[in-house]
Amino acid sequence: MTDTVMENLRAHRVKPQTPVSREASRQGLNNRARGNAFEREVARKLKRVLATFRVGQYGGKTDVGSPVAVIQCKKVASLFPKRINALLREVEIEANADQFPMVALSDVPGSGGTVQQLLVMDLDDFANLVDILADCHHDDPVERRWTDDPDER
Repeated sequence: MTDTVMENLRAHRVKPQTPVSREASRQGLNNRARGNAFEREVARKLKRVLATFRVGQYGGKTDVGSPVAVIQCKKVASLFPKRINALLREVEIEANADQFPMVALSDVPGSGGTVQQLLVMDLDDFANLVDILADCHHDDPVERRWTDDPDER
């Protein structure tokens, strides 16, 4: 064989996989089960207000879908923003019974960059807020004044 053929064979050779220990395999299964359970929980909590359904089992980026939302669920300790959660809990203390605590975040992109902004709130509070807004919007004409669309007043 020529040197070029040998180089191509070496470049495309499949490397042997390192064996996975039983503990690592079990941990991976446990993590997947926890992630799946979290997807089901999010879909269940938002089903009534957003008509959500679970689609994560099909392998796409979206874990929970609805006619008006796509949600990617992550249950990872390193991703959970402890500082943001602390801010949310501080605002929660000051909120009265009719208010939903939220934290607004913005980055500082620098010159010419696009500002990224997020609004963070508790998942259960979000479901309750959407439920209240839907009830106000459809049932009570006096409460419809919150909308900006004159056709929906």
